[in-house]
Amino acid sequence: MLLTSGIRSVMKQVSLFLAKEESVDGNLSLASYSLAPPGHSYQAIGDLDIGKKGFGSRNFSAEFTETDQFKRLIDPGYLDIRYTQQNPFGVRYEPWHIKIV
Repeated sequence: MLLTSGIRSVMKQVSLFLAKEESVDGNLSLASYSLAPPGHSYQAIGDLDIGKKGFGSRNFSAEFTETDQFKRLIDPGYLDIRYTQQNPFGVRYEPWHIKIV
């Protein structure tokens, strides 16, 4: 396992959000679907992203849930996913985004 993204400052979130917004031709709704606007990211208060070493961009897809590493952490309840498939935030499913409580 590896940490793919840890705690982010608001300025880091600004940079990431502007890049995402540019990649979707200025569509703020689409940008917000996969990246929280600055000041609204749970990664500013401790959430983090995890992945499987050597899995590359597939760490940021539902394919990550098929890995033994993910199953060993989630099945016994060690970790909680912030953005589940039916999350109330309207954010895409992100099994790699771990909720810190």
